[in-house]
Amino acid sequence: MTPSAAEVAGAVARLRFELERRDFAEAEEAEGGMGGHHLVLVGKAGTPPGSVTVDLSGDRGHYALQISAGSMTRLIDSRVWQAWLDASPISSPDIVSQVAFVVGRLDELADAANADEEIEGRLVRLGENHMRRLLGMDAED
Repeated sequence: MTPSAAEVAGAVARLRFELERRDFAEAEEAEGGMGGHHLVLVGKAGTPPGSVTVDLSGDRGHYALQISAGSMTRLIDSRVWQAWLDASPISSPDIVSQVAFVVGRLDELADAANADEEIEGRLVRLGENHMRRLLGMDAED
């Protein structure tokens, strides 16, 4: 079921509140005339604490929540992170569920990034192979 506008607004507010409570700072925020929204929060998570960037973007009801941690140079979709941590297929939860994942498992995500220097490439391949399968193409190893 697609979340209502109020549920989405609540999820965005929850993300901001929970991360700011953890001393994350707003690096960028912009709103567009057609309902677009872009919010970037930066801070530290994990043990020991490492740098984390959380990027939420939305446009006309379509939202993306992406995270980078540690030495990563790319933002990775929260659904890919969740699949990696759960060793499960990538699913398509709504933005409310994605926010709950990030808020609840940010330290675990950061720890995974800090423990594996190759995680960025692994996550990118996981996401690319998911898209290939959706398009009826063969996944690459």
